[in-house]
Amino acid sequence: VVLRHRPSLLPILSAWKHGKHHAEAIAVARGPRGGSNRGKLSSLARFLYYYSDYLLGQFVVYARYQLRGYTVLYDRYYFDFIVDARRSNISLSEGFTRSLYRLVRKPDLNILLYAPVDDILRRKQELDADTIQELTDGYLRLFDRLSGSSTRSVYLPLENTDKERTLRVIESAIVKAAPSPGWRAVAGIAAKSGGRWYGAPRRFETAYHWPCSVRRTHTTPRHSTSACT
Repeated sequence: VVLRHRPSLLPILSAWKHGKHHAEAIAVARGPRGGSNRGKLSSLARFLYYYSDYLLGQFVVYARYQLRGYTVLYDRYYFDFIVDARRSNISLSEGFTRSLYRLVRKPDLNILLYAPVDDILRRKQELDADTIQELTDGYLRLFDRLSGSSTRSVYLPLENTDKERTLRVIESAIVKAAPSPGWRAVAGIAAKSGGRWYGAPRRFETAYHWPCSVRRTHTTPRHSTSACT
């Protein structure tokens, strides 16, 4: 099962005004960090709306998918609200949003894919070089901090400059992080050309994170879902 960013029991806020599809089109056209909100109260209201989606949705995701043996893949995840809250038009301190991560379900395996600034700019020009570097450093610091404070979840930063090596490392990480020996081929990762599929363990949850518009290099099979960090 692949989920994007959050459980999504609640739509993005602008969907209440414009409708789901129109709101998503507006968000795409505006691009990342395109919002103008800087107010603390409005930011807090926006954050609590999305945070409630995590708090309530995590139980729905667990009951609907994980208890039925599906692997849950998050494409991006709550980490955006810590390092890059502006992406969601929110202006709050990193310390505040990070402190509330303690109540959010922690994926078993968290993978941060990053690349040199020049590589990212060759793929997309959504952000300037300084912002890309700032965000990359922020996500790396966060993963280092979370890795040092967790004994159950794995936080793996991985420089994504060699597609085949990236796939090998991710495959190995999934095998090592598997919570049980029971395997079920319900999710996989493959390069856009010539990739390989591999099974994922039951009741396994993982988050993939591509900050700064790093191009995704995976596809998912028919019965898989992804959601991000």
